[in-house]
Amino acid sequence: LKLADTMRQHGTMPDGYTNTQLVKVCIQAGRFDLAEKIVERMPRPLPLQIYSMMISGYGDSGRLWSALRLAKEMRNDGVHENVRTVSAQMSACLQAREPALALSVFLRVMREDPSFVPDQVIYTLLIRANGLRADVDSAYQIFSLVKTKYYTVRTEVYNALIEAAMLSGRDDLALSALDELIEKSPGVNEQTFQDLTCVCLVDQQKQFRFLSQVWNRLRPLGAPIDGRFYARFLEVTSHVGDLELARTLIRNRWAGHFLINGATAQ
Repeated sequence: LKLADTMRQHGTMPDGYTNTQLVKVCIQAGRFDLAEKIVERMPRPLPLQIYSMMISGYGDSGRLWSALRLAKEMRNDGVHENVRTVSAQMSACLQAREPALALSVFLRVMREDPSFVPDQVIYTLLIRANGLRADVDSAYQIFSLVKTKYYTVRTEVYNALIEAAMLSGRDDLALSALDELIEKSPGVNEQTFQDLTCVCLVDQQKQFRFLSQVWNRLRPLGAPIDGRFYARFLEVTSHVGDLELARTLIRNRWAGHFLINGATAQ
């Protein structure tokens, strides 16, 4: 920012590319207020990348209506939407737990621009939106569509289906998706564990059986397991009284088989 001020003092005004980098670094630094001030001084229409970054920033900070208002201004400025700006709007809606709005954004784009081609990021957001609406059948239909369109399906798509299955109480579908993810995809990641534990099954015995099945699938992989899963599994194992397994989990923890952060350590 100081360097940009020096540019102005020497009569060189930052161009669209420079302003885009300034907005990007402000958002990355958590100074969204400064990013807004930079954007306010810029002529319209803004560069497409700034629209997508600002919409995402509004969504991450819980300002859904600001995100949707900026998206409307973008369209009024004659800027053509692409997968990045559409995914930014849908992500902002899901961040605010408004899955119906996320779906409406997608349907509007498809209605207004028949040439729009969704990518795997958009499909992932559609699956998550249906999952939040407890419509696991629609989520699975989208997942099946993705498998017909792409030779390699991204881990995020599987994660979204796992989340949708868990939110609908379909632990069988979550396990099926996990099996396929382990077999065909690049592998599980931190988000996978978050989705596998995104709900706590009401029946403790049922939850214990589910987490045990997940544990039996993950243990042969040899990769460290996220502490989120570890904490949930250890808690349920202790609750149902399987203290031998609880001791095994604790030994595995200290053997470095789990990734523990400050929250899960407690």
